[in-house]
Amino acid sequence: MNGFIGPDREKVKTTARDLPNTLKAGILVLDLRKCQQSQAEVRVTIEKMLNLGLPRVYTPALKIFSQIVVWLLLFLSVCPGVP
Repeated sequence: MNGFIGPDREKVKTTARDLPNTLKAGILVLDLRKCQQSQAEVRVTIEKMLNLGLPRVYTPALKIFSQIVVWLLLFLSVCPGVP
C-alpha cells in the first residue's frame, strides 16, 4: 500500500476487510469447481466491491488486475489441489 495516504489508504483497508465477509455471508461455496453459477456470482461480487471500494488512484487496468488476483487467491484457497 505504498503511496496511499489518508482516505485512500482507509478505503483500500475497508474494502479488503469487507470483501471476505460479504462473500462468506451468502455466496461463497466450498467447491467452486462444481458450480459455474456460483463462480460467476463470486466473480461479479468481487468486481462490484473492488470497483466501488477502491480509490480513484486505481486505474481501470489495475482494478481488473486486482479482481483477477483476488479471484485466483480465493479459488485456490477453497479448491485445494487444483493445478
